[in-house]
Amino acid sequence: MKIRIPHYFNDFKCIADKCESTCCANWEVVIDDESLEKYNAVKGPFKDVLQSKITTNSENENIFLLNKNRCSFLNSNNTCDLYINLGKDSLCYTCSQYPRFIEQFLDLKEMGLSLSCPEAARIILKEDKALEFSISSNEEVITEIPSDFDKKVLNEFLLSRNLIFKILNDSHISFNKKITIILSFVNDLQLKIDLGDMEEIPDVIKEYEEFLKDGFIEKVLTYIDEETLEKSFKKSNQFEQIYDYLNVYKDFKQIDNTDPLNINSSINFIENNKLFYLSKRNDFNDYFKENNYAFKNILAYFIYRYFLKGFFDFDLSSKIKISVVSLLIIRELSIIQWAETGILTNSDFIKILYTYSKNIEHLEENIDIMQDIFETKDDFKILNILNLLDFDI
Repeated sequence: MKIRIPHYFNDFKCIADKCESTCCANWEVVIDDESLEKYNAVKGPFKDVLQSKITTNSENENIFLLNKNRCSFLNSNNTCDLYINLGKDSLCYTCSQYPRFIEQFLDLKEMGLSLSCPEAARIILKEDKALEFSISSNEEVITEIPSDFDKKVLNEFLLSRNLIFKILNDSHISFNKKITIILSFVNDLQLKIDLGDMEEIPDVIKEYEEFLKDGFIEKVLTYIDEETLEKSFKKSNQFEQIYDYLNVYKDFKQIDNTDPLNINSSINFIENNKLFYLSKRNDFNDYFKENNYAFKNILAYFIYRYFLKGFFDFDLSSKIKISVVSLLIIRELSIIQWAETGILTNSDFIKILYTYSKNIEHLEENIDIMQDIFETKDDFKILNILNLLDFDI
């Protein structure tokens, strides 16, 4: 088995009680069968405490009991009584792995750090550096032999993602032009998939490898405009679009009913301060210029985490839109907070990131809804997405 990790992966170390947003609250932790067996075998005075704090959820999964939305083992010092009494090896799979995520594609495992952890978010944003990877191998083997078709598809999707990262990291073209090329590229890939012409995917990759060629971006923009006109598509103005995007997010489920992502208050603010907000939006790039690279890191994170999932459902288009729209929403929420308060500290920005990830990424139903909406709603057509990419990095 091959294992791919980003360059920052091994930098993570849990800061435990120093963390501003403990991972041991607000969500259920499902206990894997192996860990449950270990817990059932525990002897001594801690056994009764342990058993009293294990229950089942509505899906009949074994979970740790929550007490006021906190794991029952999370003590008043924000440390884990299970860890304290039984040691590191007692942690169930979820607790031992978080904030690491793992996705397997045939004989390839990809691992990363989730933005939902504040410390992981700081590591992902700590420097202006292109996302790099290292690959290692272990002795694990897959039990089901993949077909030649599957291996070919995975290789072509990997090559496609490699090209996306190459475009994203190129210093010769502006950020919004990079995203224009990337969205057009994935749109062309999706067309080949939808039309059953997947044998032509290598030709699309070869065409877009010439993205630095004179006239390439103009050709892409012309193509996008033509596609738009053919579909009788109405382009929104920026304010309408931001307002519509936030209202889409307003309907997403969050981990509690207090609106931790501040979607409702953000909508109210821009409704009542339209001109002021648009003015601050124009000024944000200058205000945030020393940290603007963070948005490229954020986009790279989402692309790494989601694009290759298209291998399972052949829907690359929704995966790239999840990545780009997530970036746009995070940026707009940052601008709104700055406009409201007059300041956006690094801690404020990190909080927006991990709150977004906790409330959107970690609720699978939200990702499912996003995939459907982004492919069916005009607001998320390529030209409208590009309409909000009026900034550079």
